[in-house]
Amino acid sequence: MKELENELVKWVFIIVAPILLVGILVNLPILQDETPPESTESRQVKPDARILFTLDRLNKEGKEAFNIVDYPTALKKWEQGLNLARQAKNQRYIGTFIGNLGNVHLKLGNYPKALDYLKQSLAIHQAIGYKRGQGAVLTSIGVVYNNLGDYPKALDYHQHALKIKKAIGNRRGQGADLTNIGNVHQNLGDYPKALDYYQQALAIDKALGDKNGQRAYLGNIGVVYTKLGDYPKALDYSQQALAIRQAIGDKRGEGAALTNIGVVYQNLGEYQKAKNAFQDSSH
Repeated sequence: MKELENELVKWVFIIVAPILLVGILVNLPILQDETPPESTESRQVKPDARILFTLDRLNKEGKEAFNIVDYPTALKKWEQGLNLARQAKNQRYIGTFIGNLGNVHLKLGNYPKALDYLKQSLAIHQAIGYKRGQGAVLTSIGVVYNNLGDYPKALDYHQHALKIKKAIGNRRGQGADLTNIGNVHQNLGDYPKALDYYQQALAIDKALGDKNGQRAYLGNIGVVYTKLGDYPKALDYSQQALAIRQAIGDKRGEGAALTNIGVVYQNLGEYQKAKNAFQDSSH
């Protein structure tokens, strides 16, 4: 047993940090404006409609690149979109592209630049009364401040975002903000409060049938129970998270869940199970 214990020391025992939606939560809230309706005229599309289609295409292409962590391509597409939106004087798209560029810099860890873009975007969305855009950008600003360790500001922005998303009926967005608020409380060491917010978020995504959200929230809850020393509950939630990640083919998330399970087994003194989980997580 001592030999196995010593062997486990070779592994890095780090509980995976809570996932932030998006949005660094689940996902960052990348804005996607509605695609303009197709022209009913015989293959004739008005010039302004062509511009809207192009703006929508560039936004979608940037989002696709962002989701596969191809940030250079996301930056390129959204910068092209921003230039076109400025030429067309389309304020909603200007705010959308600036905000999405801010999210890229957030992911890259360029926090001052991210805040600059995001606050520009927020000002535009507020000026034109675009509530959906305001909610998305407020969430991202909250994530920046959480990453910077400015927890009072992070809470303020997340709570403001949550209020807007409740007002416009954005249930999925509410789950993301509840999770982000839970993340801040976890960073503050207030685990009961963090659990409360995570459970609220999980209930929303279960009602929506959103497996992507559930896997993140279940994992976060498992991490908190590990920190509280409630290992049976930590194991239960971490295994639920693992099952969903395996079912949807999330290999990266599967490794994170296995690492968390290994940490729980290590704390329970079940070293062979811990070793197996850590080894599986590295595959």
